[in-house]
Amino acid sequence: MPHCRTYLLSHQDEYLNRKMQHSVNLLGVCSADKTFTYMFAGFPGSAHDAQIFQHSALKTAVDQELQNFFFFPNYDIFGDGAFPLSDHVVVYLFA
Repeated sequence: MPHCRTYLLSHQDEYLNRKMQHSVNLLGVCSADKTFTYMFAGFPGSAHDAQIFQHSALKTAVDQELQNFFFFPNYDIFGDGAFPLSDHVVVYLFA
């Protein structure tokens, strides 16, 4: 997930990412034509990708109401190793 650099006055430790820079996480989903279809931002830079996904409306949609979330019923989400496998979440591995 990309991290958006930020400068904070309070709760600074929570916003330090693994590279020791202050940041905010952004979870984004885009279609094959590179159009964003979902964005979720605001978790501190120290938050793990799996934690952010767990608290997103995207996770709820994947689990319960996928047909209402995507335009077509045959969509899948591709994520990295931080995402849990499910019927509609595919995790890719780097060789």
